Amino acid sequence: MSLAIQCPHCSLATTDVWDVLDEDTVHEMTCQFCKKKFAMTFFECLSCVEDNVITAKTAQELSEKPRVCQKCGVPHREAGSDGEEADF
Repeated sequence: MSLAIQCPHCSLATTDVWDVLDEDTVHEMTCQFCKKKFAMTFFECLSCVEDNVITAKTAQELSEKPRVCQKCGVPHREAGSDGEEADF
């Protein structure tokens, strides 16, 4: 799995190919181009198995963004039968 991560400041897209980031966790990232910090999280859609990356300039802004699959539109954690909500 590789994740396409886009800086919310300068829009530079980079790819994380190491697969070392935890899902449903807010990560502080630093853009390789503009050197600004930003918040990032990702989740795998439980319906279509698409990886979804969400970025924002701050963790607060990130927490206010909806967690909806960009491919099929299913809200995160709705497709599963466990009924749990993501922790953010």
